[in-house]
Amino acid sequence: MSIAARERLRILARRMAGLSFALACIIPPLVLIAVFKALEQSGDADIFNGVAVDPSGIGTAAKAGIYALNSALALALSRALWRLQESFRHLGADAPKLDDAAAAMAASGRWFLIVAIGGVFVRTASVVLATLHLPAGERLLSIGIGQPELFGVLVAGTLLALGHVVALAASLDAENREFV
Repeated sequence: MSIAARERLRILARRMAGLSFALACIIPPLVLIAVFKALEQSGDADIFNGVAVDPSGIGTAAKAGIYALNSALALALSRALWRLQESFRHLGADAPKLDDAAAAMAASGRWFLIVAIGGVFVRTASVVLATLHLPAGERLLSIGIGQPELFGVLVAGTLLALGHVVALAASLDAENREFV
């Protein structure tokens, strides 16, 4: 790889590390604020992807459960973005640590997969908790896989594959250094 190409990669990796760090700090609190506001508004609210529920009837324990589930998912998303930031930081270093970058990238992919799969379960549990106060026959169980989950699986698969490719590149680099 030429020196100019290596420098462009280093600059891009450092920018992406900064962006990933900013997203890890900004997105999870915004998610939690949106959930909190949705649970506190009055009137029918379409807060669970097509399931209209009156938040004023939801009990305190159910609201706490919904908030706790979404908090766990937001923390998993933050962890995924943090690991992605670590991989870019390793790639953007003056002496890139490809093994560490590959491990962080694969870990980020695993966390994104947890977020994608967890999103389905959290939404389902949230709908159950939100309608638990309703009389029998009116309670809902809503299980759905939407575009966000599919996109999450795509991102996770891409990061896992890239982590594997970077790990192979690191082993080839080490082999080339031993040969020379």
